[in-house]
Amino acid sequence: MSACPTKVRAIIEVDLPRPRDYAAIFRDDRANAIKLEALSLLHEEAMKAFAGGSKAAADFIEAYSRRSAAV
Repeated sequence: MSACPTKVRAIIEVDLPRPRDYAAIFRDDRANAIKLEALSLLHEEAMKAFAGGSKAAADFIEAYSRRSAAV
């Protein structure tokens, strides 16, 4: 989902075989790629939402950007 206005940002195909072994999912490269894709989209939308928000949100973005640049 996108930030405001809310709409579908992406449809992520979860093409993992069933039944799924919960423990094995953590070791599966495809499962980890799906997770990374979803988290990347979520992060982008969260940063957009924070950017349009309060002073506290702006401070968070600034601190996060400095932290990301240092890594």
